[in-house]
Amino acid sequence: MKFLPSIYFFLIMSLIVRFTYGQSLDTDINNYKLKPFGIGINVELPRSYSFYLPSSSITLTFNILDKLRIEPEVGIRTYTRDEGSSYKSKNKGIIYILGTYGIINKNKVGFIYGLKLGYSSEFSEYKSSTMVNYETYEAKGILFGPVIGIEYFFSEHFTIAGEIFPNYYSKKVKDYQDDDIKQKEWITNTGLKFRFYL
Repeated sequence: MKFLPSIYFFLIMSLIVRFTYGQSLDTDINNYKLKPFGIGINVELPRSYSFYLPSSSITLTFNILDKLRIEPEVGIRTYTRDEGSSYKSKNKGIIYILGTYGIINKNKVGFIYGLKLGYSSEFSEYKSSTMVNYETYEAKGILFGPVIGIEYFFSEHFTIAGEIFPNYYSKKVKDYQDDDIKQKEWITNTGLKFRFYL
């Protein structure tokens, strides 16, 4: 049942593409080529590996010969919480992802398939009124899995895409007791990507 949101998301994206498919590009479709470089933002729904990791990331898109895409992503999250003497915390998380995709273009629609590989790092220190010293939490992990998606071209320079990313995530946690704890999970992420091509 946990895959239902991903299935609904993919069906909705398919319907959006279906009902907008007949519109024409501002340029001649027969001469249309993917731009070699783009920049964008990826918003995942949700990225639930950890509360400390960001749910969005900046992407750089490199298209090679209209058939191959290489796309690094990086997301950073930092925040503090201060409730006076009762509770204080400082938290940060960063995630790096490299995606490699094949692309099938048909007029305004691109079908994407490929793989993602990523690395995450988290750190938190916190203290409550019952603690003498700050306690820490630190974790590092890797993730990988296949990706499928649809990209819709509003113009030669702007697109919106939907992706499904079922992936395996493994991390090693070190808490204030210096215990090395290994955590593993399978998770299906869905996301939207907004790209601007130069």
